[in-house]
Amino acid sequence: MSLIESKARSASARAQQTTLLIEINEEHFHTYLASEPQALLSIMRTLSSRIRNDLETMMKDLRQLSIFTHDIRNFLSTLVLLN
Repeated sequence: MSLIESKARSASARAQQTTLLIEINEEHFHTYLASEPQALLSIMRTLSSRIRNDLETMMKDLRQLSIFTHDIRNFLSTLVLLN
């Protein structure tokens, strides 16, 4: 993502075995994408899928939080009525 956003990287990786890595600078990355539109489309699909999954997770969490909030309010209103 840092190559796309021109920002510091947001993740790290650690190899579990001997690994060969290549370093790609931003200029080479952009040149490659300009010459290979299918690669850009693949990246866009991957990012879109990740965003969709993150949104689904957040919506699920929001629904659970809403239920929890409702339950807490009901409990607290019961306590208020007892006093």
